[in-house]
This record gives sequence, C-alpha cells and structure tokens, in this order.
Amino acid sequence: MKKVKAFIERGADGTYGVYVDLADKTLNYGIHGNGATVTEALEDFNAAYHDMKVFYEQKGRPFTAAKFTYSP
Repeated sequence: MKKVKAFIERGADGTYGVYVDLADKTLNYGIHGNGATVTEALEDFNAAYHDMKVFYEQKGRPFTAAKFTYSP
C-alpha cells in the first residue's frame, strides 16, 4: 500500500475540497471529494476512493491501494 498526501482546501465559496496531486504519479488514478464541511469532503473523498477501486476491479485493471495523509 502506497502512502499518498491528500490536500484539504477551502474554496472561495466556503466549501471544502480534498484532492491528490496528479503530478505525484504514485497512483494510477485521480480522486477528489467536495463538501460543505471538512468532514463531508473527507467522506466524499473516501467514497470516491472506494468507487475507483470497484471500477478498476470490474475492468480487470491493476489498482494502486493507498493510505492517505491529509495536509491543509
């Protein structure tokens, strides 16, 4: 399992986003999450990770599992 940094940011509209740096190339996919609160954004991010894993499994493609650390 790869360790990957995910970033949490507050947008100009007051909502939060969580994303991974696509330039990092540790993962073979990109994911992000959004929400009105940090908790909602993290839940959306984790749901996106799960959905991406299922998608890759259904397509028979290799999926790079990750453990995320979060940075503001």
